Formats: sequence, structure tokens, C-alpha cells
Amino acid sequence: DDTYLEKRAIEDGQIVLIGLSSEPSALVARLQGSALWRAPALTGALMPDPVSRKQRFTLTAEPAGAPSAAAQAGAR
Repeated sequence: DDTYLEKRAIEDGQIVLIGLSSEPSALVARLQGSALWRAPALTGALMPDPVSRKQRFTLTAEPAGAPSAAAQAGAR
């Protein structure tokens, strides 16, 4: 209830979510174990938004159907 997405995209094979949340670090724990993606992680700095009093975040993850970064590195 306290998280809003402003953008969702797939860029360079990664799922990218950008939005506002009062607890962006808790999103990673909530998204782990999903059948839809792997390795969710916050990227970049969390930025306070003075209007909403939430923190702006960028979160990336690997789509579940894509080979993992470790598997791709091992194949090279």
C-alpha cells in the first residue's frame, strides 16, 4: 500500500522497476522467491521525495525465463 511504480521496463535483459516507497529495502525481501524473476536488487542511490515523503528507488531483477548472469558468464 505504500509503494508506487512510475516505470517498469525490460532493459538489456533486466527487469527495471522505478518508483516511490516508504521502505524500498523491504521490497527486495518481498520479491525474492518469486517465480517471475531472480536476484532482485536495489541499484543506485535512494532519493528522498519531498512531496510524497517516500524514497525514490530503482530495482532490477533477472526475468525467470532468462539464463542467469552466472550461467552466461560460465558459457563464455
